[in-house]
Amino acid sequence: ANFYVTECSGNKNDLLYFRHDVWCRISAPAWTRLKSTIFEKLSKDRFDSLLKDRKLGYAPLRLVPKRNGFRPITNLKRVQPWSRFFPHYHHHPGSRHRQHLRDLPINKALSNIFEVLKFEWHRKPHLQGSSAFGISGVFQRLRAFKLKIRDVLSHRS
Repeated sequence: ANFYVTECSGNKNDLLYFRHDVWCRISAPAWTRLKSTIFEKLSKDRFDSLLKDRKLGYAPLRLVPKRNGFRPITNLKRVQPWSRFFPHYHHHPGSRHRQHLRDLPINKALSNIFEVLKFEWHRKPHLQGSSAFGISGVFQRLRAFKLKIRDVLSHRS
């Protein structure tokens, strides 16, 4: 028998094993919901047009089970070989040695842009608005809010 192996949403160290027929049956409603709410079906011509002009690579989507359903997950760190799924798209004609953005993991292809945004974020923190990056950023903002509320309430007494 063949099995589908995935981690559990609550604990990445736990592996779950599903028979393929069971996995297909329990994940089908989640895929249907994603297709009807997030994704749109493309015609072959539209798909060809989008793929031809695409600068970044792609990342496959998978489902990870959680207590009440599934979580869609994609891995932007891995390189996905275009030739495996799209053998008729030659994305670097004339140059076998030049590396294109499509040949890089999406995270790596966007790393320069990310560094520029981080630089501007540190240089102009007033433009952040209510943004918080990471759990420590959320904690800092909540702590500042709590202290501000405490200060306001102590001045009213």
